[in-house]
Amino acid sequence: MKIHEYLEDPRTKYLVEPLVAVDDALRMMEEDKAPVKEVNDIIILSLALRHGLTLATFDIELRKRAAARKVSVIP
Repeated sequence: MKIHEYLEDPRTKYLVEPLVAVDDALRMMEEDKAPVKEVNDIIILSLALRHGLTLATFDIELRKRAAARKVSVIP
């Protein structure tokens, strides 16, 4: 199964986050008046912001949100 491939890949890093990370994302959604369908992207953005990480995405809207919060984006 594909999920096992992801879980067992040594390059994969998993983060266990407190609920405050989701709370941060929900606040961002409210600030940006973002639609509910973008919740996963915004949770990822909040984690990148919280950990000072670079975000890898081709999603134009997510790139704009990241830039507005000074999160670096590649490519």
